[in-house]
Amino acid sequence: MRNESVARRYASAIFSLASDAARIGSVGESLRVAKEAPEGSDDARRFFVSPVVARDLKTQFISRAFEGKVDEIVTNTLLLLVRKRRENLLGPISRAYDALALEAEGKEPLEIVSARPLDGPELDALIGRLSRNQRRTFEVTQRVDPSLLGGVR
Repeated sequence: MRNESVARRYASAIFSLASDAARIGSVGESLRVAKEAPEGSDDARRFFVSPVVARDLKTQFISRAFEGKVDEIVTNTLLLLVRKRRENLLGPISRAYDALALEAEGKEPLEIVSARPLDGPELDALIGRLSRNQRRTFEVTQRVDPSLLGGVR
């Protein structure tokens, strides 16, 4: 719980910087890239979160690996996380940032789970009904779960 609270504070600060620089979308994408980079390899993940690896080695690696590939706000955030030994918060920070970005757009996340893939008109009709009933706009992701007998969740 404490980590989530700290991650929300970091995400809020990052969002504020991105908003001031009018780069909310690019910072969000850069955060996702930075979060996914160590997830691609067990060795990279262990290197990034290991408290045994020296901070200056991580700083050099991050500076070289992400230079020009991610927004400078994200690079500076990564370096700050290393300096504070909070590298493990990158995932929660990215998720909290995405939630703030959706909220700023006036949208809410919505995951639609169905037994089979829904075609365009079915999905649009379902989203339209939900939007009218809830008086909200949604950012929709769709997932198929064959274990469902039917319907949607």
